[in-house]
Amino acid sequence: MTPPILAMKWQHADAIGRELIEQLDQQLDHRKKGLSDPDTNRRVLAAFIAYRGGPFQVLMGNLHPNDKDPVRDALEGLKGNVLLSCKDKNTYQFRDDFAYLRVGGKVRTLTATHTELETTWGAIYRDGTHSEVPFSSFPRFGYARPSLVRIVAPHRHWQIFFADQPAPSKNWQEMEETTRAAGTLEGTNAERLAADQHEKIMEAVVHNAWRSGVKFIRYGEDSFICQNPEQAAFHLDNTLLRLTGKVGSRPLLEVTDAFQ
Repeated sequence: MTPPILAMKWQHADAIGRELIEQLDQQLDHRKKGLSDPDTNRRVLAAFIAYRGGPFQVLMGNLHPNDKDPVRDALEGLKGNVLLSCKDKNTYQFRDDFAYLRVGGKVRTLTATHTELETTWGAIYRDGTHSEVPFSSFPRFGYARPSLVRIVAPHRHWQIFFADQPAPSKNWQEMEETTRAAGTLEGTNAERLAADQHEKIMEAVVHNAWRSGVKFIRYGEDSFICQNPEQAAFHLDNTLLRLTGKVGSRPLLEVTDAFQ
């Protein structure tokens, strides 16, 4: 998986996290113009801490213009003692001395619009951007071990279920994804309509699960994180039944358990 890209969307989540930020701040050269604002410095350092579970990328082109100099100056101040440069360009990693199990300290996203997911290194996602790190980073979903349920070749399935395209066989066990995606001019109108419905279907599954009191959240383009894979299959079946009016429209599913 590609290393996550640094994003300025974090703040401390506990007292140890605040202390860790203050500790790192002492290693910065505050005489530099880019490090003159304490609030900005804290945001930068919180963002660094959020990605200490492994390598992360720092792409200046993705940052707000006001954040570029603070991030650049903070990197310069922390390289060596705290951060190590990886072999890949613009990629960094924390030294083992600052691992979560050794020093603690949690951070969380500034925005809270989704169910919380906490990584093994104390980064708490609650803004829906958790897909930027591997599923194995999340030891719990609520109070239970999570499972990842992936729809195999979802757009191809939608063409079969919504555009009456033929299935590969009567009882198919594998399927290749279509190259026709939403917004393209390829394929028939029905095929494009099926592709355009992807987001609607995925969001409807999550909504229907939450209405039933089931903890459920999307992961990436084609997957869900849940506590019970059978619940995912149930709500996917019910959603497709309502949308298609057809019984038995179940796509192929792959299930990954975090502890298997």
